[in-house]
Amino acid sequence: MIDWGKVPGEVITVISDLHANKRAVKAALENAKRKRTDQLIILGDILTYGLDTTEVMDMVSSVLEAGAWLLQGNHDEIYLNLIDGTDNRFVCLGPDVRESITYNMTKMDVKQFTSWKWQKEIVHNNVYFSHANPYGNCWEYIKSLEDFKMAGSRLKDLQHLAGIFGHTHRSSQFSLKSGMLPSMGGLREDTFVINPGSIGQPRGKPPQATLLRLCSHQNRLWAEVEPVQFDMKAHMEDLQRSSLSPFTKASLLSFFEE
Repeated sequence: MIDWGKVPGEVITVISDLHANKRAVKAALENAKRKRTDQLIILGDILTYGLDTTEVMDMVSSVLEAGAWLLQGNHDEIYLNLIDGTDNRFVCLGPDVRESITYNMTKMDVKQFTSWKWQKEIVHNNVYFSHANPYGNCWEYIKSLEDFKMAGSRLKDLQHLAGIFGHTHRSSQFSLKSGMLPSMGGLREDTFVINPGSIGQPRGKPPQATLLRLCSHQNRLWAEVEPVQFDMKAHMEDLQRSSLSPFTKASLLSFFEE
């Protein structure tokens, strides 16, 4: 365990893929406060898959007003494009995803959503942050070992110490020198690719919401993926009681089944 009160640089807490899950987002923000957090970064995908559109948007607005930074995810892009009438991807999505997006669209405050300061990428303390990958405006996943190697090589070419990406809903830690890592702390002279996992819809087995805390200082990186406990059963019960179709309910519930 890293003593975050003693690391020499700025401590950043990263959460990703909130997906309209109020219980998980509330728990994650409470977790962030329990240890030192100098800057909060949200890697995007605020809505879809969950039901708690208003509550999650209000929590995001609150932390943004307090100084958090917000990156745009692929789902955020879909909503923004639907709002301004330029979307050409919605019809290509599966029926369960389309139904979930439509549900969230009927509940969302459009003015609130479009007023947020969306960023495509952030470079801070020599660490690169974006929703999906270090390749610019595309939504390619970093999933396989080769994906991690390619992303790490790209970050090394850009002379960044690390890249932090969500999108897959699965936490992971990778080093160009050592490959996949079970944990890391105080590592130096390497290039790292880290995924904080998902807050609102974790896709591991068993499903576990996670966040990332990290510090970059003098070419040294401290990083720790932390579990986030929330009432998953209550979230599933809400999905089951919702007005969504049986097909969409089954699809969304499947991600929380062990």
